[in-house]
Amino acid sequence: RYSESPESAGEHAQMFLCRVVLGWSHAASERPPRRAARPPCVLGHWDPVHRCDHERFDSVVWAVPGKYHEYVVYDGQQLFPEFLVQYE
Repeated sequence: RYSESPESAGEHAQMFLCRVVLGWSHAASERPPRRAARPPCVLGHWDPVHRCDHERFDSVVWAVPGKYHEYVVYDGQQLFPEFLVQYE
């Protein structure tokens, strides 16, 4: 949780540090659609905007310039929770 409010001081939180296999990644130039249930096809079509049966990427990588990279995988078998990090 990202907060600078005094109420969050001393709060206990947890997060998983995971090992992730991206496979064949699509480098997105803009944020992927929120309701995308699977990665785009090799021609760049996203569901439900354009339904197609083309081969699909395994994951999506979206880089926010100067800030961070967002990695999206659509199959739970592509990740392995390696550590549970607890912090205050």
